Amino acid sequence: MGRRKLKRTDDGAVAIEFALILPVLVMLVFGIIEFGMLFRADLSVSMAARSGARTAAALPRTAGYQTSAANAVAAQLRNTLSTDEITYLSIYKADKATGLPTDGGTYKSCSTCYRFTWDASAKSWTPEAGAAWAATAQKACGSEATTDYLGVYVEAKYKWVSAVFKPMFGDSMTVSERTIMRLEPIGTGSTCS
Repeated sequence: MGRRKLKRTDDGAVAIEFALILPVLVMLVFGIIEFGMLFRADLSVSMAARSGARTAAALPRTAGYQTSAANAVAAQLRNTLSTDEITYLSIYKADKATGLPTDGGTYKSCSTCYRFTWDASAKSWTPEAGAAWAATAQKACGSEATTDYLGVYVEAKYKWVSAVFKPMFGDSMTVSERTIMRLEPIGTGSTCS
């Protein structure tokens, strides 16, 4: 008499394995999407800081340089971020070695700077009172050693799209970047007093 072979199925084991792996796969997919969008927001803030610094550095000793730089930052951010994510801008006299404000303050407390907060309804920067770096005080008339450096600090909030990361990181994450550039030297025909 021959033995009868019993057919063995793995259908139940596959379903259990799938149920165990599915949450991990979902977290992985959402993580890739979410952190990709966070990286995009960080790049946008970085490009905005560079744009503002290039604009301000090209306008040494020009009245209204800070407004031109703030407008360049705003134009860059409006094209890439939601306007309710943009928060703060500081255009400051930078220490060449550290890139920090020369007066020893922070980006939000410096005195040789222009500070702005974002008005989401007007989609523009609102100047904060109490700080300034007058164009006439800028040094851009000599050698590289005597020329001032300018910094632009931009801050935004990245709001998580999915609820997956909110328990770990809160509702949003601050994204900030700064760019430091030397003021362009003024031509010999210009006055530097």
